Amino acid sequence: RGNGFENGQANLLHSGSESAESSGTEPSGIEANSAEAALEKQYREQLGNTHEPIFALYASGKFKYTSDNFCELVKKDCDSLNGKLFYNFINSKDLPNLISALTEILSGKAEKHVIGPFRMLQGKQEIVVMFTALPIKESKDEENIIFSVKDITEQVEDLDHIDNSTGGTVPENSEERL
Repeated sequence: RGNGFENGQANLLHSGSESAESSGTEPSGIEANSAEAALEKQYREQLGNTHEPIFALYASGKFKYTSDNFCELVKKDCDSLNGKLFYNFINSKDLPNLISALTEILSGKAEKHVIGPFRMLQGKQEIVVMFTALPIKESKDEENIIFSVKDITEQVEDLDHIDNSTGGTVPENSEERL
């Protein structure tokens, strides 16, 4: 299994278990909290000290880590996301573009990459997001991807409002263009 990237193809759609995904032992609550805080600090630093919601995926597409503000964004309990497929949160029409972008990242064709926009579930509604994605080598056999999330729903709605109020076009010499 390795890092989920064999023979030039990323293991992004297959939800087979990764060795790192099921270590079998659970740390105590205090150890888990301090380990989780250290992991979040490390991931945030690698993503440029972002304050945006962040999460990490195994190459299989399952959640490895979710920050509290990511869980708030998607309106889910963080514990309920652990080991679940991330792709279930993405609109199925956006999946081909997301998987293509993640394949490029895992193949080394792109390092830190801004990808999107994608429609993502927020509870029972959808939001529009952009991701900054970065591959990270966790160990010799494990490469994962960490993400920061930028919710751009309001900006998209503002653009839709402008588009709808002008019949799809903005007048050429309009103040709205400036």
